[in-house]
Amino acid sequence: MKILIWVMARALGDGVIYTGYVRELKRLYPQSEIDIFCTKMHAAAFKNNPYVDNFYYFNTYNKPFSKITRTKIYLNPLMHFKNLIKARKKKYDVVIDVDSSYKWSNLFMVKFIMGKNYRQEQRVLAGRYKEDNKYGYTKEKLLKIYTHLYNASENTAYAYLFKDNKIDDKYELFIDEKSLRKADEYYKKTAYNNKKIIFNGEGSDKSISTEKIIDTLNALLNAYPEYYIYIIGYSAYYEKYNEIVKKINNKRLQITYKTNIQDTFALIKYADLLISVDTALIHIASALDTNVCEIISYGKKGNYVGRPRFVDFVICENKKNNKFDLDGFEIDDILEAIRKLI
Repeated sequence: MKILIWVMARALGDGVIYTGYVRELKRLYPQSEIDIFCTKMHAAAFKNNPYVDNFYYFNTYNKPFSKITRTKIYLNPLMHFKNLIKARKKKYDVVIDVDSSYKWSNLFMVKFIMGKNYRQEQRVLAGRYKEDNKYGYTKEKLLKIYTHLYNASENTAYAYLFKDNKIDDKYELFIDEKSLRKADEYYKKTAYNNKKIIFNGEGSDKSISTEKIIDTLNALLNAYPEYYIYIIGYSAYYEKYNEIVKKINNKRLQITYKTNIQDTFALIKYADLLISVDTALIHIASALDTNVCEIISYGKKGNYVGRPRFVDFVICENKKNNKFDLDGFEIDDILEAIRKLI
């Protein structure tokens, strides 16, 4: 059996969510060939995964285009034509579509890959139906497009392939040995009692203000003097956090070395706790069994499948201009959550 997992999403966290698929598919269909069509960023979530056979990539063209232009390129089938042709030649038996949108381009590209003999039964939709979907589609209309659409009450997104088999839907990440050794040696040199917390106040479309971050980090350092607090060395935020670290001026607060995605996985794996806004790091920590304190701004929690040892949520209930304000959380709530987690 040839299976294609179609991951038409752009955030790394969305890629991590689907990492459990390949393990369970390979367990039930050991002779199958499993390929993934995704962005190169998503491929990092599946890197080193022994169950993945091949990758095909979307051309995302991150620079020098604006975000709107990048999205238009991303959704344009012509921009991915060469890889669509390569995938089409494989003649897949089944495609698992984990795209959560109902965009015409997604359906068109999937049908193109499956070829002229495409049947709806060959396509498994792994997204959840939303009553309030922004396209205004009814469930009846969606069912005409997506044969295996399932609702939020079902246990698995891929019932068609897994049928009645009991499955483990936990995320799974594979980290290369070089990155693991690098993180281990770094922590041994900097966290002398081996107690480590990672803090992240940034996301692609969600950030805590500099002032709130400084207040929160100071409170953490004072409340937990035995712990070292680390900020992942993302190049995009390095300058901002470097200034924050200088202002706080505490030896137990550090920015890590500048990281690639595998480095980030390794640093989170060896940490005792991650405190973060809702972003890919939450899913990564969940996959690696690192405790999580998630700061969320939309009154919604439990939005992932992994099983870390313990998760707590701090909800920002304040609003500005009818939007939840990420600065709206109470620092005391963070400290209380940490008491449960460590």
